[in-house]
Amino acid sequence: MDLLPPEAIFAIASVMTHGAVEYGENTWQNVESTRYEAAIKRHLLKRDLSGWRSADPKSGYPHSWHALCSLAFVVAQEIRSGIGQDQINQFFSEK
Repeated sequence: MDLLPPEAIFAIASVMTHGAVEYGENTWQNVESTRYEAAIKRHLLKRDLSGWRSADPKSGYPHSWHALCSLAFVVAQEIRSGIGQDQINQFFSEK
């Protein structure tokens, strides 16, 4: 876990905090993953069209931060449904 870039963790936490204020804490868990998949594409497209420094108008955070946060939600939902569970079990059994 110490290999994770702290900047990425900060970006995810920042977007999640903004979302918690706007939509309520942990409401992301009640949203279909297809919505987040669409958000990933939308934010990356906006980043491509507007430049890498472009920001989401609501939050003020870069589009890449929003895409990363949405991808984290998709991954969490996949793992909770059993996808990748073997890799997680192996990781923790090796520690």
